[in-house]
Amino acid sequence: MRWGLRASLRYRRRHGGAGPVTGRAHGRALYVAHVSTRNSVAMVDHARRHGLAVTCEATPHHFSLADQDMAPYDSNYKMKPPLRSASHRAAVVEGLASGAISVIATDHAPHPGSEKMQEFERCPFGIIGLETALALGRRTGASWQDHPQRMWSCSPPAQRRITAGPGTLAPGAPGDVTVFSTDWAGPTT
Repeated sequence: MRWGLRASLRYRRRHGGAGPVTGRAHGRALYVAHVSTRNSVAMVDHARRHGLAVTCEATPHHFSLADQDMAPYDSNYKMKPPLRSASHRAAVVEGLASGAISVIATDHAPHPGSEKMQEFERCPFGIIGLETALALGRRTGASWQDHPQRMWSCSPPAQRRITAGPGTLAPGAPGDVTVFSTDWAGPTT
């Protein structure tokens, strides 16, 4: 695992990405989107334990599905980053449980069926995130299941140091609230 952490840091520095070390040197926080590999989880966890200002998020499809769950050439599974092996998926679940990953993001990137239902190589990347997030999130049965609402709602503004505004249920506040019902069963669009 140690080699993977060094390789990940080296890759990010070499290819112009603002890695955790670069962020510290410039007094900046780093937010890593769509963590999907065990090396990424290890890198963020290592950086956080050593006092670097690093936070990250994972998507429901990356902590609930693995590449072996894909039907061959099913374009519904074409996304960036791609689905990984079961061991990577397990590392993301562990990152959620340990607190290394503090935010769940839906990565809502829908496409019309006419675009998505074509050859795998030609169809666009993306998954319907909002409609599938809760169902996929509950699929894992992981130990962090008692606080997914916090990871979807309270953690993102806190990570951005936003203290008021988003998610406020008050007259005149922005309409930025999504309501999930686990009791309702009906058609989806």
